[in-house]
Amino acid sequence: MATIALTPIEGYAHLARDPGGVAVLRDKPRMRVVDVAAAHRCKYRPEDLRDDLPWLDLPELYQAIAYYLSHREEIERDLLAQENAVEELRQLGKVPPGHPGPDADR
Repeated sequence: MATIALTPIEGYAHLARDPGGVAVLRDKPRMRVVDVAAAHRCKYRPEDLRDDLPWLDLPELYQAIAYYLSHREEIERDLLAQENAVEELRQLGKVPPGHPGPDADR
């Protein structure tokens, strides 16, 4: 398995940036901060997320939320881009029926 080169984010021991500049959990680089932020916006508590995804640690989740709250503009921009991409795919008929879209859980 190939290792992804990550760049540490100063002041956030559990977070790093992937080669594309996306903030991720350092030890679980497939989990993006934007994903944690989206769940947080939907009123999920870190404990709820950990119950659903037991491979995540509470310190990582709390730090991802702290990063989101301190860098809200950056993360909101990423969330909007992600929502727009899903909507574009939906309009092209490339999103499976039942897949949550931009307005899910709001």
